[in-house]
Amino acid sequence: MEDSIYTQIGKRIRTARQLKNITQTELGKKLSPPVTATAISLYESGEREPSLNVIISIADVLGVTKEYLINGINEPTKITPIHLALRADKHLKNNGEAQKEILNFIEYVKKRGK
Repeated sequence: MEDSIYTQIGKRIRTARQLKNITQTELGKKLSPPVTATAISLYESGEREPSLNVIISIADVLGVTKEYLINGINEPTKITPIHLALRADKHLKNNGEAQKEILNFIEYVKKRGK
C-alpha cells in the first residue's frame, strides 16, 4: 500500500528535523506562528495535513526547500557542526558568500594536511 502524500511529507519533515537535531517541541516553537509538539507529531505521522504556510515555515526553520518537503526534490544532506556554526553566527548567518569562502578554506586546510 502506497503512503499518502501527507505521510510522505511527514516522513520528510521528520528526516529534516532529525538531521537538524532538534525535537518536535523545539521545531514547533520556532515556527511562525508557533505550533505544539503534538501538531508536529501529527504532521510527521501524516495524521494531520499541514497548510502550505506551515510547510513553508517548517522548510525555513529546517533549512530545506518546500519542494523537498512536498515532492522529495533536493534531499537534505547531513548538516555538519561547521555549517551550524556558520548559520548561528549573527555576522555570517545571511552572508552566503562569506560562508562559502570559509568552507573552501576548510577544504584547503584538510587537503594541505594530507
